Amino acid sequence: MIERVAGLDWLDGAAGMKRGISMGNLARISLVLAGSIMTPAFLAGACGGDDSTGAGGSSGSGTGGTGGGAGTTGGSAGTTGGSGGAAGSTGGNGGTAGATGGAAGSGGAAGSTGGKGGTGRDGSAGTAGTAGAGDGGSSEAGSDVATPPFPAITWGPVIRVGGGYPRMAELADHRLVLGFESGGLQVTFSADDGQTWTRGISAVAAAPGFAIANPFPLQLTDGTLLLAYRNVAAAGGDYTLSVAASADDGQTWAYRSDIVSHDAQGVWEPFLMLMPDTGELGAFYARELVSGGPTQDIELRRSSDGGKTWSAAQIVSHRTNSRDGMPGVVRLDGLTLMLIFEATDLGRMAVRTLVSPDGGRTWQNRALVHDNGAYSGAPYVVRLLDGRLVASFQSHPANIPESQSTFGCVLSPDNGQAWADLPTPFPETGRLWNALFRAESGTLFALTGGQLRRVQLRR
Repeated sequence: MIERVAGLDWLDGAAGMKRGISMGNLARISLVLAGSIMTPAFLAGACGGDDSTGAGGSSGSGTGGTGGGAGTTGGSAGTTGGSGGAAGSTGGNGGTAGATGGAAGSGGAAGSTGGKGGTGRDGSAGTAGTAGAGDGGSSEAGSDVATPPFPAITWGPVIRVGGGYPRMAELADHRLVLGFESGGLQVTFSADDGQTWTRGISAVAAAPGFAIANPFPLQLTDGTLLLAYRNVAAAGGDYTLSVAASADDGQTWAYRSDIVSHDAQGVWEPFLMLMPDTGELGAFYARELVSGGPTQDIELRRSSDGGKTWSAAQIVSHRTNSRDGMPGVVRLDGLTLMLIFEATDLGRMAVRTLVSPDGGRTWQNRALVHDNGAYSGAPYVVRLLDGRLVASFQSHPANIPESQSTFGCVLSPDNGQAWADLPTPFPETGRLWNALFRAESGTLFALTGGQLRRVQLRR
């Protein structure tokens, strides 16, 4: 049985889909999410005030003191372990839960280890401890991920808006735009953090003999709104990914360019973002090597002129006999990106990730997020303000058709090293091409065909 994760109850939620998580990882994640695992510095914060100083280690084999916490500034470092300390004595940990983590204590002599820097509530890492003078001395910087307890995720009521394949973006003035499928492609806007929405505006209509789908909105730094989409000949054999643009706040739209033009192989599901290494516009998408064949790649093209022209394709993900598709990307920090996608290298559809440490130039660490033994696909991922990752997907057992898929959700507190099931925001079947979005306000959105739910989260 998958246990409901403490501190993450969702209104009207049902238990999340089962998946293979080791008992060790599940226990570790459950404790972290419940706030039961506290660093020594966090616990010390119950006693320390502003700039509190932990007691120094005693001479001979003592351990450096632990800084206080919970002040406006993290507690000062513990004093250095006694000069006569035995090899391996440890400097004090920095204060935790202040606005900025305190500095770690220095290690004692004879090869001791510097304490770990504290972690601030604003995500600022504490200073690393100073290594001891003897052999084997080392130090460790504090984490920039917030410490537990975390804010709870309790979804609000269902808001009916949009249509199929909903995808959301935030504008420079913090309004939200939602692109969706409904008799062509439409957009709608919200000026109150997603509580109410304007009437839908037609953005792109299909040309005779073609079908359009997969809308994805994004605003450029000059204010131009873009909408990427798939354009496929009804008879097959002609696949194009295009971009429309609006210079008047989404009221009117015009064709801008083709990302991929008239390809004989299938191209699908464009995902737009501004690349962190150059600021260029990036378009991720899936492309079949042979139409309908067993191998499909994920590619990236870049544009330095706002989507008017595009670079040659860069292969982001390739594995022979695996249909890697439906890419979604989230920025973890700095230049580090995480790609989430569906893949069939297990002989069935499952959800995987890749990570780029250099703004999308190279990709590595192909990892499994979710596999229910039958079908898990169409994923999406966002990063909350406190550093946690939330991923969504559609899933169904082997004897159930795709049209009866459910909305699955998992959460990771450690940048995707391990994932825990969450209850679904939409327990009903028939949940297809779902998505998530996290606004700058901290509000998290769960999106499905014609509906959304939201929850306001703070760090």
